[in-house]
Amino acid sequence: MKTFLERLTRIDRRWIFLAMGLTVALALLINVKLPMNVSGDVKQSYDLLEKLPEGSPVLFSWDYDPGSMPELYPLSAAMLRHAMRRNLKVVMMGHWVTGTPLIERQVSEVIRVEFPDKVYGRDYVNLGYKSGQAVLVVTMAKSIADAFPQDYYKNQTDTLELMKQAKSLKDMGAVVSFSAGDPGLIMWIQFAWQRFGVPVTGGCTAVSAPEFSAYLQSGQLMGLMGGMRGAAEYEVLVDHPGAASTGMSAQSLAHFLIVGFILIGNIAYFMTRKKEEK
Repeated sequence: MKTFLERLTRIDRRWIFLAMGLTVALALLINVKLPMNVSGDVKQSYDLLEKLPEGSPVLFSWDYDPGSMPELYPLSAAMLRHAMRRNLKVVMMGHWVTGTPLIERQVSEVIRVEFPDKVYGRDYVNLGYKSGQAVLVVTMAKSIADAFPQDYYKNQTDTLELMKQAKSLKDMGAVVSFSAGDPGLIMWIQFAWQRFGVPVTGGCTAVSAPEFSAYLQSGQLMGLMGGMRGAAEYEVLVDHPGAASTGMSAQSLAHFLIVGFILIGNIAYFMTRKKEEK
């Protein structure tokens, strides 16, 4: 027994790294989905879209680049899926030029595959990217066609059926920003909500989630999804577990393994020390 415990205290750390790697890899390969509770902040965001009347226009802004895809891409897919199911009219755009291709990828993977009956121009529109940040948002509040004379495909914006319904930012039922920094969610709060009264919600990377607490508590932000955890919770709400749910399950199993190694290591250490003292 003593020999076994002594071996545990001297185990090569490379075995621990191997166990960690195998745990995460197997969880991802097997597609493990652990149960997950939904937080109030995520439910508030879900309810914002859920309570909008069918046919309401909403603005989705892809304000991130490929570097933040693991955290924000699953969230934007889940919220786009939710909006399509509810027959909301989605106007898409982005403040980050490197994130604009992600809109097209999401349209291909979600709308064209799962909602083939949705028609471009009537049910959704991709405005693409344009510089200007806050100035652009203020211009959109006057006229979206002035801010974006053409959409992503070079169509005249004011000729699209959806854009005849949603002529300005003030016509939107909500603004949803998938934000990895500035310009992003804070800018939408400052202008879309504070200046024009359009409800704002969205998701951010986990590291930036705490800075939005004041906006949540003051009611300036209608719900928030922080990092992969927030995306996984939204996937639970729309009953479509995806990449975020699998990623969080793999992460949770890795944490369980670390805690297990810590407990075993401490037990082995104190038992061997106690016997040495005798």
